[in-house]
Amino acid sequence: MEKYGKHGNFNQTLYSLAADSANYAAIFHDITTGSNAQPCTAGSKGCSGGLVGYDATAGYDLVTGLGSINGGALYTLFPAQ
Repeated sequence: MEKYGKHGNFNQTLYSLAADSANYAAIFHDITTGSNAQPCTAGSKGCSGGLVGYDATAGYDLVTGLGSINGGALYTLFPAQ
């Protein structure tokens, strides 16, 4: 589909859309709770309080990225290439 470009990598466009707060709210379902914390061995890299991992926060985070996608909104707001 030509709308998505010839190479199929549209990460730059996703992050551009997410930078606009109205687009972000329409396209992405932000996940703000939870974590991917796992037990770790004290002294190992990133281990804090016996856990290593990241927490979900508002906006982009290392656990959920931009969040889940509303496919219809993404299709509508995705710019023609």
